[in-house]
Amino acid sequence: MASQIKISGGLVFLALVFSGRVWAEEITMACTDHYRPYSYQVNNEPRGIYAHILGELFQRMGYEHRIKILPFKRVLCMTRSGQVTGMAGAFFTPKRDEYALFICNVPLARISQSLFILNANPIDKAKAVNFQGGLIGHKRGFLIPGEFIVAAEKKMIRTIDAERTDQLIDMLIRGRLDGFIHNTFHVLAHIENHGRQTKIKHLPLFSARDRPAFIAFSRKALKTLPESFPVQVQNTLGAMHKEGFIQALQPRCNPPTIESRKEKSK
Repeated sequence: MASQIKISGGLVFLALVFSGRVWAEEITMACTDHYRPYSYQVNNEPRGIYAHILGELFQRMGYEHRIKILPFKRVLCMTRSGQVTGMAGAFFTPKRDEYALFICNVPLARISQSLFILNANPIDKAKAVNFQGGLIGHKRGFLIPGEFIVAAEKKMIRTIDAERTDQLIDMLIRGRLDGFIHNTFHVLAHIENHGRQTKIKHLPLFSARDRPAFIAFSRKALKTLPESFPVQVQNTLGAMHKEGFIQALQPRCNPPTIESRKEKSK
C-alpha cells in the first residue's frame, strides 16, 4: 500500500503547535534540471513552478530551505541516500515509496505526455501502430506509455533514449527520429523558448492519463526532523491549494515562463 499521510485530530494539533517553529537544520530539496516550466536554473538560481511552490511552502512553515537543481537520476539517488531532505515533482511508484514518503494530498502539478513530431508529418494520432518501423525517442529515466513499450518489445517500433530534451528536439528536426515522447508542457516551453514552435507539433497521448507529481521526503532524512513535519507540510500545501496559489502557477495551452508572468503582472 502507498505510504500516504493520514491525519488524525491529534496530529493536526501537533502540526499547528509546531507551525511557528524554525528548525535549526536547513531543508534541502532536489528538483530536476532543464525541466521548464517546472524546474530549471538561471545564473545558478533555481527557477520554475516547483521553486515557487517550495519557497511559499517553507516560508509559511518557518523553515529555511535551499533547492538543488540536478539531473533526474541524481535527484532520486540523493533522496534515497538522505543526502537531500526530499524531492519535488516526483511521480509515485512502489519502488520510490520504499525510500521516500510521498505527500499525496496535493499534487504540485499534473503531468501529461505527448508524442512530438515534425509539422510536415501527416500522422494525426499518437498510436504506436502509426509508427511501425519508426524510431521513437524518450528522455532517459522518464516513463513512456505501455502501448509503446509493448510495440518496442514486439519490434514494431524502435526506441532510443537521450539525456536531455534539447537532444531529442535536435534529433527530430534533423530527421534522426520519427517522433519522441515526453512531458507536454515541458517540451512546449522548451520549443517556445528556442523559437521552434513552427517546426514541431504534438499529439496528445490519450492512452496515458495525466499523472500527479508530488513532494516526497527521504525516509532517512525525515529522522532528523520533527515527527510532525510531514503533517505540517500536508496541512500547509492543503491551505495553498484551497487559496488557489498552486493552481495559479500551472501552465496553460501555450505556457509562458514564470518570469514572463511576473512582467505581465507589473
